[in-house]
Amino acid sequence: MDSPPAAPDPPPTSPFASLNRNAGAAALAIVVALATVFALARPRRTETPSWDPARFQTVRAPLASASVPAETWVIAVQIRCPHCREVVERVHRIREATGARIETIALLVDTSVAPDSSDLAHVQDAAAVYWDRENAWRTWGGTRWGDTFRFDRRGHFTGMLKPLDDSTGVARVAARLASAR
Repeated sequence: MDSPPAAPDPPPTSPFASLNRNAGAAALAIVVALATVFALARPRRTETPSWDPARFQTVRAPLASASVPAETWVIAVQIRCPHCREVVERVHRIREATGARIETIALLVDTSVAPDSSDLAHVQDAAAVYWDRENAWRTWGGTRWGDTFRFDRRGHFTGMLKPLDDSTGVARVAARLASAR
């Protein structure tokens, strides 16, 4: 009786074969990770912005004022960002120089920790300070710290100013508001 033929020897494996498998798995893991980060970073919904202070936690309430502001400007401030603090200061200086009736609000964003009194020193020029614990500003289309959202007296959205590298846009809007008194 003949014995069955012996199974052929497996082909020799190259040391690069396992390297190629590992590289492919790593590339796939990177693509999945990047897709996940991208999906999580995008706002899940967008909404027309509206200013309702009750939606946010009050950090420093606005002072009572005899005059009603023509507009409320809500500035998205990440408390550790020096540029954000500069935007608040710049808007304040322009408002003072033009006499525009603008109420400036510092909305503290992208922080999971409640702000403390030392944080308030950085936004002392704002009329009031609120904390956006839920990052609602992202659903308004806010994408960068320093975005300035403009609202009328009723809290309706009137426009947005991107972070101001120069003061021209703010000065132009403030002057128009000052002349409309």
